[in-house]
Amino acid sequence: MGIAISPRGVTLKFASNDTQKDAPMPSYASISPDKLARLLGTPRAPVIIDVREQDAFAADPRLIPTSLHLPYETAETGGKGAR
Repeated sequence: MGIAISPRGVTLKFASNDTQKDAPMPSYASISPDKLARLLGTPRAPVIIDVREQDAFAADPRLIPTSLHLPYETAETGGKGAR
């Protein structure tokens, strides 16, 4: 499951391609990987924030194009960091 934030501040959740065929329908705020791929690089593309912890990001530093890496604790506290 992935999460994206649209330019209007709407949280979007999307499922990976390995979801089961019998999985329930996504919520109204969901986006498929295919649709996300089509939106990237366009004015309608959502803002994508990768909230993996530093050690997970260090193990695999790849990002979705145009996404930002902001560790969960930092994102949760509005950029002030967890202390």
